[in-house]
Amino acid sequence: MRIAVLDDYQQIAASYADWPSLNADVEFFADHLSTEDDLVERLRDFDIVAAMRERTPFQEPLFARLPGSRCWQPLECAMCLSTWPPPGGTA
Repeated sequence: MRIAVLDDYQQIAASYADWPSLNADVEFFADHLSTEDDLVERLRDFDIVAAMRERTPFQEPLFARLPGSRCWQPLECAMCLSTWPPPGGTA
């Protein structure tokens, strides 16, 4: 399993969870990509996309281009909840 953690601009996400217990390949991204094409290029090989902030917009066209991924996003992201499987994690 591959997990992408987006918008970790403070570079602290690795210390906030027991990532090794997931037995997954976790990549943290501190930079921000603003175009849909760049996001698809970066995320197409990931199973899970974890967004640290609401900085990266997740809209239906992006979901359609990443059909094999799941989204963990703040609960107010209604499109995420209705389009992809329910998010995991804590609130």
